[in-house]
Amino acid sequence: MKFDILYAVAEKFKVNINNVLIAGSAQTGESFHKGTLFNCKTSDLDLAIVDPGLYENCLRIAHTATRDYSDLSGFQRKEGVSVQKDFLENLGRGFFRPDLMPACTYKSEWFNFFQQLSKIYQSNFESINCGVYSSLHFFQMKQAGNVEIVKNQKGR
Repeated sequence: MKFDILYAVAEKFKVNINNVLIAGSAQTGESFHKGTLFNCKTSDLDLAIVDPGLYENCLRIAHTATRDYSDLSGFQRKEGVSVQKDFLENLGRGFFRPDLMPACTYKSEWFNFFQQLSKIYQSNFESINCGVYSSLHFFQMKQAGNVEIVKNQKGR
């Protein structure tokens, strides 16, 4: 099953299967944000694609969708505030979050793919989600930061 999921993602986004990594609570056994243990029936499966070419392609799409960031109307709003700032902050950390990207066909296709994949494996995971990292360095830095959050929460 693990191979099938990673293979499907690698094929869809035309990346090497070794660049599709398991992240989050499925990797660590514990959710960084919820403080709950991973449960293969009720937890999400978080994936990361570490690929500079895909990362650049996603940036190019966002750049085009916003007309060189001159039109920010495509960014969704949470509690009345645009997510554009969060989107750009994550880019500065080498992390492309598709959920924060501006509205465009690519974003719709991205989420349609992961919704379909989630349906196939719904007996194993609540949902399957994925982000894109520009390099292994940025992926490792994000994971290290999350581990520190958990340690601080538990007073370790």
